[in-house]
Amino acid sequence: MNVFKKLTMITILLVLSLISSTALYSQNESGTRNIDKKVMQGVSMWYDTTKAMFQIKYPIINNIPPITTGMPFNILLSYIYLDSLMRSVKDSATNEWIKTSASMANDTLAGAAKILYELKDYNPIIYTQYSDEITRHQKRISSSSIPKFRLKNGYKSDTASISYPRYERYINHLGSMEEILAEKIRSIFPDSSRNAMVAMLYSDYILKVHIVNIDSTINLYRPPGYDSSYRYRVTAEVLDTLKGKVFQTIPDDTIFGRKGEIPLTSIVPYPKIYFEYVGRNYTPRIASYKDQNNSILITEDSAFTDSINNFKMSSGQDAIIFLKHHNYLMDYSNDYYNLDLCISCSYNALPIIGGNIRDVNNFWSSNTLLNYNSWKLIFNSLKNKIITMTY
Repeated sequence: MNVFKKLTMITILLVLSLISSTALYSQNESGTRNIDKKVMQGVSMWYDTTKAMFQIKYPIINNIPPITTGMPFNILLSYIYLDSLMRSVKDSATNEWIKTSASMANDTLAGAAKILYELKDYNPIIYTQYSDEITRHQKRISSSSIPKFRLKNGYKSDTASISYPRYERYINHLGSMEEILAEKIRSIFPDSSRNAMVAMLYSDYILKVHIVNIDSTINLYRPPGYDSSYRYRVTAEVLDTLKGKVFQTIPDDTIFGRKGEIPLTSIVPYPKIYFEYVGRNYTPRIASYKDQNNSILITEDSAFTDSINNFKMSSGQDAIIFLKHHNYLMDYSNDYYNLDLCISCSYNALPIIGGNIRDVNNFWSSNTLLNYNSWKLIFNSLKNKIITMTY
């Protein structure tokens, strides 16, 4: 056996042993978790069918981290490394290190961006579930405090005076590390690419879609006094998957054809998904889009505005969308999320008009209009920088 094969075998055996030891922290191989329903209801974390609001249901991840022997080797190793980091290094240390890094020439900073991008791109669902499980299993600092979860669109308090049983294993927060990394990238990249890079790294999904129809329901998480009282759910065909290879599709026999393109009999149906937004997605109060003088640096695109300048999509539109999971809820067997347009990622979406992507804020290039293939070349160039760690 040559040296390369020996090293490969040793690495595989090491990983298998790590999987075996890590599996000791599984939630429950039967597919149910050991939690107190009353406690979760007390902190508004329990999924209540009477207050449902378009949430997407995912079965819980059985293992923490969510590793399996069928994963690509680099994904498996990345989860093992990341889990070790979350258990052994305090968030104050990693956050300070990210904040003080001078550039992406720092191999560790570039490596962190690469790992987070690849894990999300491989499967943003299990990545999100894992991130929230880390938060739920924080080591207890105060018996009367609860760690931060993904908030209800920022309208709901993230603390409560109640404790609950959990495995006290983690001393770091993956979600906060991800946010601070995005802030660092925005501060060190030039204006011509900073917002595109943040969108690349921070979003769970980047998709080219065709909007089929839009439904609505009362927005239970609207802030007091806010006029727009609806949450909107979009049914869309996924025309191209740019980031986020795994998503929950809509089981539907309907083929949505667009007249004048190709005969219906020739159409291969695109996978269809749900995503959501609220009217205030176009309320320009996002700190990440302000300069040092607190001036707004963004403009709303008229393709996505209603008569009172709220965000609004329409059936028949094509767009590049940027999505993120929000509003984490749970029960014994499932996790629930709203899959929302991400305001801080290219300001929700970029409309495609006449085959051209319109980027009124020049997030991706100095050209306001670019055909899709040209825009995708820019996307792939940035993706290559992240994956190869060459900036």
